[in-house]
Amino acid sequence: MANIILAEHGTPTAMTITLASLASSTSRIGRQTDIVDNSDNAQIIHLYVGITVGTTPTIDKNIYIYLIKSDGTLRTDSAGASDAAWSQTNARLLGVIRVDAVTSNVQYQGEFTIYNPGLEWGIGLYHDTGTDLNSTEANSVLRFTTENQEVQ
Repeated sequence: MANIILAEHGTPTAMTITLASLASSTSRIGRQTDIVDNSDNAQIIHLYVGITVGTTPTIDKNIYIYLIKSDGTLRTDSAGASDAAWSQTNARLLGVIRVDAVTSNVQYQGEFTIYNPGLEWGIGLYHDTGTDLNSTEANSVLRFTTENQEVQ
């Protein structure tokens, strides 16, 4: 009988990042999450993002999501170990969430997949929507689940 490979999913986990009133930036200045220790050796990370824009964003602008990787000491873009200000220079772009209206306080959502996240990883993001993000911290969230392959 042939073996089958099943996906084993972890528990959804919120990431720590302060996004309330994050300023718009055209020079790639934003915020990073706490760095996550990949102690369960996850092969795949599913990242779920919900970002709430502030008052009257500019139409056809974007929220940019980047991967920060670490070998346990060095981190992409000299990122820190915890939730802090961050500037994107070399981090790999995971994806873009397009702001498609000038409507205030709308949550824009996206899902991104990270393959082989390494020993430690985190997320950096910035936006160029022309206005600060929503001022209520609970209105924006980054959450992830892990995935490992299991042979049965």
